[in-house]
Amino acid sequence: MLADNILKSFIIREATVTNKPKLAQLQSSNWADTYPDVKKPPTFEIREWQWKEQFNKNDDSWFCFVIENDKSDLIGFSKGIKEKNGGDLNKIYLLRKYHKQGLGKLLMQQT
Repeated sequence: MLADNILKSFIIREATVTNKPKLAQLQSSNWADTYPDVKKPPTFEIREWQWKEQFNKNDDSWFCFVIENDKSDLIGFSKGIKEKNGGDLNKIYLLRKYHKQGLGKLLMQQT
């Protein structure tokens, strides 16, 4: 379990439409970092369009939680589809420098 002082350094909250550019940037850069051998990774513009389409859905069928550091920088997110008995997580992104701190586990617990 994370120490309380580490937890106080991060905020987990639902994503808002104003997060679209930061989500697109995080997803495109993190994807490229994870798969460096892919010659044509998804661009920021593609991810931004995908997030725009997602936020245009006003049917409450999906969820997205973001995690921010103490400087309000977006460092990760979890996204999925809402279901009757919870949710189906289908994406989780966390900047590499924040791995192995239990933050991904915290994002997963939001579903």
